Amino acid sequence: MQGRAYFTDIQNGFQEWLQRLGYAAATIRHHHKSIALFFQLVQNKGIIKLEDITGEEILEYQDYLEQQPIATQTLQARLGSLRLFDQYLEAYGHATIITVKLKVIPSFETPKTILTQQEIKQLYEVTDNSKLGYKDRAMLAIYYGCGLRAREGLNLQLSDVDFRSGLLQIGKTKTRIPRYVPMSPAVIEDIKDYLNSARPQLLKAKSNTVLVHSKGQYKEAAGFGKRLKQLTELAGIEKQITLHSLRHSIATHLLENGMELEQIRRFLGHQSLEVTQRYTHIMYENT
Repeated sequence: MQGRAYFTDIQNGFQEWLQRLGYAAATIRHHHKSIALFFQLVQNKGIIKLEDITGEEILEYQDYLEQQPIATQTLQARLGSLRLFDQYLEAYGHATIITVKLKVIPSFETPKTILTQQEIKQLYEVTDNSKLGYKDRAMLAIYYGCGLRAREGLNLQLSDVDFRSGLLQIGKTKTRIPRYVPMSPAVIEDIKDYLNSARPQLLKAKSNTVLVHSKGQYKEAAGFGKRLKQLTELAGIEKQITLHSLRHSIATHLLENGMELEQIRRFLGHQSLEVTQRYTHIMYENT
């Protein structure tokens, strides 16, 4: 009975954490049910506290799920709850319980190509102090440093950049409320350098767009993608990446560095935490 009450208290703490983060009620019920199932299985083995859970119990739980008549997505959602529970433990300074690598079923989600933090550093290192180099760093600042979507970066206007507040304004229309993306000091420096030193030399026509060619605004973001490919080749990176890979990469790196999911959700402009939570799967795939 003591073990059951102990695990019930932990489940309730996990549920309260999810509520504070803003998860939908149905999603919280799913995670609560999944963790309750896991705790029931470990208690059946006579385990009465978290510290006694080993990699063996984690793998047995995974094997148990694989033997059940459930869909692949349901199986992965159950494992996702366990990963999220690990984040909860880590957030409050407790030892995590996942000490083995869990399986990730390829069909669960379209694979995303993620650059490591070292590979991002390599991209920056192959840029130079020419006007093209300043533009390269501004592109990386916008798509990696600020995590913008391809079209968001394409349409970014000079009036959207506020160096005083350190924010980019994204998505303002007559019918849509904008979101505000914070710029780090390094991002501010790279964008300022480009606007002051390179953009005036590159632009031969009038334009209010941040990233421009000689005739003004790009019609498509494909030109940025092509340049990114050239930079990856110069950096000796063999991965096939896109502009969206930079967005996936910054999200994963922020998660690795301890940022809360809710903060990452706001940073990326996701409508729900469920979308942002997918990055927990990506992070575990790459560990």
